[in-house]
Amino acid sequence: MVCVITGDIGAGKSTVCRDVVERMRRHGYTCDGIVTEKRDPFLVVRRVSDGSEAIIAERKRAAARPGLSRYDFRPGGFIAGNEMLNASVAADLLVIDEAGALELEGGGFSILFPLVENRTAGAVLLVIRKKLLHRYKKRLHCQYIVFEVTEDSRDRIGTAIVSCLKTTMHP
Repeated sequence: MVCVITGDIGAGKSTVCRDVVERMRRHGYTCDGIVTEKRDPFLVVRRVSDGSEAIIAERKRAAARPGLSRYDFRPGGFIAGNEMLNASVAADLLVIDEAGALELEGGGFSILFPLVENRTAGAVLLVIRKKLLHRYKKRLHCQYIVFEVTEDSRDRIGTAIVSCLKTTMHP
C-alpha cells in the first residue's frame, strides 16, 4: 500500500505526515524513513526513527530568477538521506517526505523509486507537491492512493490515511 499525500506549498502536507506517523506508532506500527524540514536558511533531512539529521541545502542569499532553485544543494546531505532510507526498509511504514523535482531527474532521494516499487510488506507514506503529482503518476510503477491536503481537509485527512493504512497492515 502506497499512500501519497499531496497539496500546494504550505497546505500542511508535512504536518499531516507527522500526525499520521504518531498515530500509527500509537497503534503499534514501526515507522521509519525521512522527513525534510525547513530550518532557515537550511533544508534538513531527518530520520524518523532516531532523529539523525543532515543538511541537504542552504537558501541562496540572492533572490533566484524564476524557474531556478532558491537553494544550493549539498550532495553529501542527499547521500546521508538515501542511506537513512535504505536503513528504514524494515519498518511497517516507510515515510518519504518529500519527493520533488530532483528525484524525477535522478538526483536527490531518487532511491525512493525502487524502494517504493519493490516493497513487498508494510506500507509507504509518500509526500509529493501537487504541481509535481502528474509527473510522479507517470514515473511510479505501483498502485497508490492519493490524499490531497487542503485548508478544508487538513484537520481530518490524517484519520482517513490512518484508516486506509491499517486496513492493509498488521502490527
